Amino acid sequence: MNKKIERFGFDGVIGDDTDFIRLRSQYEALIVDQMRHDGYVPVLDLGPLWSTKWDKKQEAYLFDLTVYGVYVGKKKACNIEGMDGSGKYQPRLTQKAKLKQL
Repeated sequence: MNKKIERFGFDGVIGDDTDFIRLRSQYEALIVDQMRHDGYVPVLDLGPLWSTKWDKKQEAYLFDLTVYGVYVGKKKACNIEGMDGSGKYQPRLTQKAKLKQL
């Protein structure tokens, strides 16, 4: 059974190209966090996709950020890093709390 791939993302304006790296990272994390909250995980082989274009009129860069995802459910989304191109889910590596007994 094939999963339906959904598009997540947004577009906006960045005034200075020195902010690309920082803002791209923050926006990607924001989109993926929102996806997980809604029960989706990213399709790892499809992005995230980032494009920019200089707008002379605004004297700023227009950007578009897209992340593709598949629905796995809200409970599973926290434990799955994403889905690869073959349709297999990659587990999310998380640290478990270790308690030492004295």
